[in-house]
Order: sequence, then structure tokens, then C-alpha cells
Amino acid sequence: MTFLADFLTDKTLRELPENGDRENSKYQGDCAAVTFKRVTVRDFAAERIASILHLPDHPRASWTAAQWTALRKEVELRLTEEELPQP
Repeated sequence: MTFLADFLTDKTLRELPENGDRENSKYQGDCAAVTFKRVTVRDFAAERIASILHLPDHPRASWTAAQWTALRKEVELRLTEEELPQP
């Protein structure tokens, strides 16, 4: 979780081609969060941490920015309760 937490502010967007043709894109083959056409690094990290912490939210491709923000806030709050190693 410490590793993933470092990415909770990374706004880099990964966007798969609309037509699904990844053969001619920079995202060939399987990739992380393949069920999401568009996902930021911070949202993917939050989703993974939420899963580890067994939080009830399960992001879907249709989630709004507000829903992702709420999940990141919940994850950040829960991380304050964890005893994570310090760098």
C-alpha cells in the first residue's frame, strides 16, 4: 500500500482507443485497469488500495470524477489509520 499511496496524486491519464484497436496504439496487449477506457494513475492506485483494504466501493467505467474523488478521499483517510512503513 505504501508503494501505491505514492501514486495517489498522479493525474496521468491512460486512455484506450475508442475503437478498441490497441494493436495500433501505445497500449498493446493487456494493461492495468483494462476494463476502464479512461483512468488516471491516481484513480487506479486508489482502486487497488481500496481493494486491499476491503472497502465497499467497487469502481465502474461509468464513475464520475466526483465518485473517484470520494474514493481517493476515503482511501487517504483509511491510510492514516494504517501503520505503513516510512520511506
